[in-house]
Amino acid sequence: MTIAGFLAHVIGHYTGHPEHRSAIGTPGEYARLRAQLGMS
Repeated sequence: MTIAGFLAHVIGHYTGHPEHRSAIGTPGEYARLRAQLGMS
């Protein structure tokens, strides 16, 4: 996945799931996003 693709997914995710926004920037949230994208 390209950086642009990753960013597009992340922006779309946080637009649709505002309850996750408070976790932005935490190691746990980054790990969760990577797992969701199959990048872990």
